[in-house]
Amino acid sequence: MAKIPVNFQNDSLSEYLQENGLKRISQGKVRDTYYLDEDRLLVVASDRISVFDFVLNASIPKKGEVLTALTHFWLTKILPFENHLISSRWKKDGFTENAAADLKEDGLFRLPLERCLVVRNLTGKMYPFEMIYRHHIGGSVFKQYQKTGIAGGHQLPLGLPKWSKLNTPIFTP
Repeated sequence: MAKIPVNFQNDSLSEYLQENGLKRISQGKVRDTYYLDEDRLLVVASDRISVFDFVLNASIPKKGEVLTALTHFWLTKILPFENHLISSRWKKDGFTENAAADLKEDGLFRLPLERCLVVRNLTGKMYPFEMIYRHHIGGSVFKQYQKTGIAGGHQLPLGLPKWSKLNTPIFTP
C-alpha cells in the first residue's frame, strides 16, 4: 500500500464529503471510495500523482476529472460487458454526468461531478485482482519474485535488481 503524504490525504472535496456524513472506506494512490448505502459507493478520483507505489508530494490540477472521464469512456463505450458503474451519461464537453447527479439534484451534496462516479457496491461479491502488462520487474510481484524467481506465474532469471527491464514483457494477473 502506498503511503500518501499527510497534506494530500484530504482535499476540499474529501473534507466536504466527510463533513456531510459520508464515510471514506478506502483511500488509494489515485481514488478514494465512500460508502453511500448498502448498494452504492461513491468513487472520487484525486489529483494526486503516484509513481509505482509512491505518492508524490504534488498534484496535477484536473487530473481527477480526466481519470474519471477515461474510466467513464472505457466502462460505457469500450468494454462490452456489465460493470459496476451506475447510470452514467456522456456530456458534450467530454466529461461524465452520472448517478452522482441524482445526489446533487436531491440536494444532498454540491459535488463537482467531474471527479465522482457512483458504482455498485460489490464488496464481498468480486475477486480483488489486478492485471498488469510489465516490461520491468518491480511493484506488487517483486517480493514473490525475490523468494521464488517467479512473477505472476512467469519464471524469470534469478537475481534481477528491482525495476530491471525484462527482455520480453510479461502479463501478470
